[in-house]
Amino acid sequence: MIYLIIPIIILYLMFFTTASADDTYSSPDGYTNSSPLIVSENAGNLSSQKPFASADAGDAVPSDLTSMRFSETPYDIIYHSIYKMNPNDIQFSLPNFSSSSNYNILNYNIGVPIKSGGLERYTEFRVKTSNDLQNAISSLKVTPTGLSKAKNISSSVQNDYQNSGLNIPGYNLGSEPSTPYFDSDNSKVYLSSMYLGNAHGGQGNISLRLNPVFISKSSKIYTYMFSNTLYKIQYQPTFEVLRILDYDALNGDQHNSYVLGQKQNDANSKISQSQQNIINKIQNLDSNLYSDDIKQTFINAANNIADNGRGDVNKLVNDTNNSKNYTNGVLDQINNKVAAIIDSLNNIINSYSLFKIISVPDFNFGQVSISSTNNIISLPSNTNAIIRSINSNNGWNLNLSISDLINDQNNQPLHADYLMNGNSYSPNDTIPYYNVSNSNNGDFSISKSPADNLQIKIPAGSARIGTYSGTATWTLKNDPL
Repeated sequence: MIYLIIPIIILYLMFFTTASADDTYSSPDGYTNSSPLIVSENAGNLSSQKPFASADAGDAVPSDLTSMRFSETPYDIIYHSIYKMNPNDIQFSLPNFSSSSNYNILNYNIGVPIKSGGLERYTEFRVKTSNDLQNAISSLKVTPTGLSKAKNISSSVQNDYQNSGLNIPGYNLGSEPSTPYFDSDNSKVYLSSMYLGNAHGGQGNISLRLNPVFISKSSKIYTYMFSNTLYKIQYQPTFEVLRILDYDALNGDQHNSYVLGQKQNDANSKISQSQQNIINKIQNLDSNLYSDDIKQTFINAANNIADNGRGDVNKLVNDTNNSKNYTNGVLDQINNKVAAIIDSLNNIINSYSLFKIISVPDFNFGQVSISSTNNIISLPSNTNAIIRSINSNNGWNLNLSISDLINDQNNQPLHADYLMNGNSYSPNDTIPYYNVSNSNNGDFSISKSPADNLQIKIPAGSARIGTYSGTATWTLKNDPL
């Protein structure tokens, strides 16, 4: 009789001993939790037929599994079964920093290595971020590790209980409707479920890709895992795990420096592309209007603007990395600086104003005879002048001033007057020669016939044999009359 009782006592002690509420546990990854970690529940009927569905009355699974199960304190909860499980069995690896293209990739593992021998096991993973990172996750993938240990996976059951990957705003579970899931703080929750068949434990690798946004000192990523079975009699452990990645665990400084570096590369690339675009445009300008020296002046200006702009961006990035003051204001400063630099590059040609005389007529009145009745001398043929105007849209006027004509034989002045447009002008007076009220870019040709051109009126008796010459002074003003 005694021999029959002893095994029963041993079994009782082995399978149903519970931890007291005073148990504490410090896991290998540094999390400490003074709350009861091992929960003693009714070992029979421990199951949840669908993820997020409340267990039937009497089941050991907590009725609030429909909640997101997040908190600000990491924890481990192990539900007793006939197989013992220690919190030390729950593994969690902090992610290393890894960059690729334009995002940071975080890879980490959570859970208990999958082992063969269980029944109808499934796991669930729930990930959410603090509010400041709501739009930070670009993709999420959960991959079971050690799945080769799982056996007899029914495809129909698997379809009902497996849906890996990023699911926002919700996910389909079998015939369940797609439903958005949010935590009590209205933050999105990323969900993934896996069916492991005849196995127990449950471990997954989580791969998060973060968008190029800054992580703040208060940023967090919460990861929850639940391992359960569809089998009505629970004899492999069911457990819940919550882990929290804070700024340091997220490699905040490295991530932010990387994000800033990506922004720096993008900014410098935009500046360089705009620089090259404007240089190409300058080189293709009409050579009749823009000489090679003008084009080179434009190109030098473009290079100076771009070089100074990149230098300003690089200095801002270096200063931020040194201070580690990673704020969105820094990104705004870079955006504004790049926009101003590109605007300056695009305005190089438009901001340049060219306004010059290309050619004017040489007034040669030829050899003439002067008499008392023929003392008004006209030019023998048409004359031409060319005015070049670039970005001088206000119009312009061309004025003429002629000195007194001097005889080369006796050095005596002629004391002639000059006639233009029906008006008479003395030597050195300003003579309005031509006026344009609204000029366009390009060369403007002025052609005048002898009838509407400059004439000389010689006073009676003042002319002597010889050659008379004087100086014509042309004045161009970017100001119409």
